[in-house]
Amino acid sequence: MPKKKQLQLKPFPTSRILTVSADSYMQSTGKAPTEYKMVGVHYIERTDRPVESLAQHVPTEAEVVVDYTLNIMQHTYQYTTYGSLCSENKHWVPALVAVDGTVLIPREANKKRK
Repeated sequence: MPKKKQLQLKPFPTSRILTVSADSYMQSTGKAPTEYKMVGVHYIERTDRPVESLAQHVPTEAEVVVDYTLNIMQHTYQYTTYGSLCSENKHWVPALVAVDGTVLIPREANKKRK
């Protein structure tokens, strides 16, 4: 039996991951909340590239991610941008982060999939 080819999904563009609220985004684009399906995205992991990691969790049919937040969840000896020196053995480890956002998927995209 031949092996199936794995689809390589293109990551969501990080320029479309925003900190603005859903209301502000829709107001700026002139669209209504009824035009979107809203889906929450949340993950916790050790990473030194949290925005790029979030992009891997966003559905391909998404228009934008709004309400992006990043929380550092690690007690550290010395904190740098997205990593730290471990207080026990003084080696570099990526920070443990919690990342949240709201994915806006146009309702038209939902209809095309069905």
